[in-house]
Amino acid sequence: MRSTVHAALLLATIACDATPSVAPRDGGVPPPPEYDVIKASLEAVVDPLAARPVTYAFGLEAGAVLADGPDGLFRVDTSTVVELGDRAGAVASVVEVDGTPLIAGAFGLFALVGDSLAASPISDVIGAVVPTDLATADGRVWIASQRGLNVWSSGSSASIAPAGLPTADAKLSFGARVAGVPAMWVLSGGQVYGVSLDGAKAYPQAFGADIRSLATATDGTLWIRGAVRVVAADDGAVWVETMQAVWRHHDGAFREVLGAVRPLHEASIEGSVLAGDDRLVRVFPELRVAFDGVEDGALLRTTTTIALRPLLADRVATLVATLDGATIEAGTGPWSVTIDPTTLEDGTHTLEVTATYDDGRTAESALRFSYFAGPVPNWVEDVEPLMTAHCVVCHGERASARPLDSFALWQSEIDLILFNVREGRMPLMPNRPLNAGEIAVIEGWAAAGFPLDGE
Repeated sequence: MRSTVHAALLLATIACDATPSVAPRDGGVPPPPEYDVIKASLEAVVDPLAARPVTYAFGLEAGAVLADGPDGLFRVDTSTVVELGDRAGAVASVVEVDGTPLIAGAFGLFALVGDSLAASPISDVIGAVVPTDLATADGRVWIASQRGLNVWSSGSSASIAPAGLPTADAKLSFGARVAGVPAMWVLSGGQVYGVSLDGAKAYPQAFGADIRSLATATDGTLWIRGAVRVVAADDGAVWVETMQAVWRHHDGAFREVLGAVRPLHEASIEGSVLAGDDRLVRVFPELRVAFDGVEDGALLRTTTTIALRPLLADRVATLVATLDGATIEAGTGPWSVTIDPTTLEDGTHTLEVTATYDDGRTAESALRFSYFAGPVPNWVEDVEPLMTAHCVVCHGERASARPLDSFALWQSEIDLILFNVREGRMPLMPNRPLNAGEIAVIEGWAAAGFPLDGE
């Protein structure tokens, strides 16, 4: 069962292009959209990592977890716990710079090299400050502290001090667009504003709320929260903690997550959230299998090996892979498949994997890719005619729906377009849905990098 709510009941959102002016036009940004709250709650998959108090946790790129607590910093890789000591003091933030964790602690900035903490050379540039948050963007490290904002790059540092805006003890989030380009978003003193990556311009926004947390989703949308916390995950989801529960927003709907441990800390490990006052756990919305080696929607040209990584792999009893419905060899763990696209027909193909766990649960995941022996689809000859025939009646220049009648708009909105045509949501009745071949043309065009014409 579903009910529709205005996003402001749970949080406020900022569209991907916040209004690029110091005095935001028409009060700032468009009203938050309405989302579905699905009454059927989501039963979380909880993977325990360590039975100890946690005050901060961060998912490392290698799959391990870096966490801090009353007993100091520690790293967990599967079930192995490595003690790292308390040299950094209470940890406020962690980012990875060229694969090396940079840690903002009460005693300064530190780098984790192997199993040892070393004072970061960035401290020699920015001086003795107490960092409160870190963020990375375009090769730069943004450092928030009690004194204000600094940006470090290539051995030098610059202070960021927008006129009339607070900077002390800021929280940072990168990615939502302002003035047409991704910006660093700053929350300080209850004020939220975007800063251009060169630090030259700031774009304050007025929300009229006591904002305490912000996060940028993978689609470039900035989410802000008036209390407790909001965190964004690598799988496109956003997790929201309220005073009563934990919610997950994905594919336009909120679900209450049963079994999630509070408080939330991070959401950077394959879409999971690290949480817990008295224990460190990973929380997954569902069991699934990750694909390494090919991105979803890719264009394959040569023989490719794809690694298959089921969550909680040590508990998997069997794993079966199929390509377009036919079983293919995946090994016995670690699992992988090898695909020679030249043996396939032109168009879109689907790799599906089902992992069965020792307790009877299953995880099902799918990966779509395209192959074309001849020319790949292009805009002028293949995609634009589909748009003209099926879309412009509603999405043309003079139609009532949002404009989707140009090469640039299709390129920028391709994820939404593919989602709607795959689900049969568009075109609307009485127009017929696109068939598999027509959808494959759009997918192949996107996978090939949006070629304009056949030359």
